[in-house]
Order: sequence, then C-alpha cells, then structure tokens
Amino acid sequence: MEEYDDLIPQPDNEGRLDLAHRAWRVVDSVIWTLGRELIFLDLSYNKLEVLPQELGNLYLLRELDVSSNRIANIPREIMRCKRLRVLKANGNEIAEVPHELGHCRLLEELYLSENQISEIPGSIGALDGLQTLTLQNNHLAELPPELGLCVALKRLDCSNNPGLLMIPEKLRGDLPMILWICKTRLDNRNEVDSLLHNNDQLENMLRVNDEEKLRLQDKLHDLQEKNEILMKERPELYLAVKGKVTGVVSEAAPSAEHLDDHAGL
Repeated sequence: MEEYDDLIPQPDNEGRLDLAHRAWRVVDSVIWTLGRELIFLDLSYNKLEVLPQELGNLYLLRELDVSSNRIANIPREIMRCKRLRVLKANGNEIAEVPHELGHCRLLEELYLSENQISEIPGSIGALDGLQTLTLQNNHLAELPPELGLCVALKRLDCSNNPGLLMIPEKLRGDLPMILWICKTRLDNRNEVDSLLHNNDQLENMLRVNDEEKLRLQDKLHDLQEKNEILMKERPELYLAVKGKVTGVVSEAAPSAEHLDDHAGL
C-alpha cells in the first residue's frame, strides 16, 4: 500500500469500511482480522492483483466491492462468507469463477462483467435468490444449464461475448428465453444421464447373469470330470452301489403299491 496510508480506518457503526481509490496493490493484513466488525467492504478502484484466502475470515460480510482492480482470481475461501449478498468484481482480470461461490446461498447481486471469464460454474444454480447477474464483455463460450434454476433472476446481461453461440445475439436481452434455453439443456442432460445410468444397470444385470451361467457350467463340468474319474478308478464299486440303489428303488415300488391297495380298501 502507499506510505501515506499509515492509519487504517475502522468500520463505522453500520460495519462499513471504504478503502476505495487508494492506489493499493496489497490489502493491509489487519483488514482480514475484522471479521466481527465488517459488513460492507469497498476496495474498488485500487491496483489489487490478489485477494488472499483470508477473505474467508470476514464471515459477517454482506457486500464486497473489488471492482476496477487487477484481480486474477476469486479465492475459493469466499465460500465461508455465508452472509454475502452483493459481490462486485467487475472490471478485473478474472479468468475463472470458483465453484465454491455456489455456497454463498444468500447472494442476490453478482457483477462479473469486463473480465476474462470463459466459463461460469454450474454451482451458480444453487443461488436461488440471485436477482442480478452481469457477464458482459467476457470470453464466455456457453452459459451453464444450471442457470435455468435461478428463478429469481430479474436482470442478466451476457452481451458482447462473441463465442456465446448457444444464445443468439438477438435473444441476449430476452431473460425468460435465456432461462428457458438453459433449463431445457439441463433437462435434456439429466434425461441423457438417466438413460445412461439405466443402460449401465441393465448391462450389469446381463453381466451378472452371464457370470452365473458360466459358474454353473463350470460346476457341471467339474462334476462330470469327477464322475469320469470315479468310473475309471472304481468302476466295480460304482456299479455295485448303483445296482444296490436301483434294487432298493425297485423293491420300494411294489411296497408302495401294496400300501395304496390297502388304503383303497
């Protein structure tokens, strides 16, 4: 930070701290220790290149403005800012939005325009209270299908993303149509996933049946081999035993018939 910033101001009675327009390159570490006081933090119009992971210490934060800096990444620790409702990160050099942003379930306004973003994570679909989303002037190739779950959305700007072919240029101002396109893609993807899952289950069942069939065939083959060995090693014993069994069965048959005759009487 600049040398003339010797004293760090403290949040006011409402938890607001304005540190904009200070030409800071690094945020003083004392800021990240104000987790019990900070509710609104304005770091816009500085020269910041990094937001440290200690940002997650500001667990009472409701509004964070880091717009018009040189920030390349939003730390995944932002997920710990559970009360965050407004995030202004437009006018930076952000290339990737962390998946963990979806944990900020109370988020209502998200400003990400004028960055280098090529992809928005599907976790944005968890932000069911999101009302404003600005994505213009980025490098988006598509919008996540999960965006169709953001039913509270009232404002969406995805203009000036030349590679965003899934949304025709003339429809990029039509919010209901954009949400419908995203929701339709999500439903189609879920249906395909369900069909693939069912197909895998059927293949597993067939595989189990085939394996059971092979197991029974192997068992039958083993029994046949054992029978052949027995015949070769003790043919007389085998035939004698077989003869006795046959004789017993033959003797038992007339006895059974005799009993049936008495029963009939």
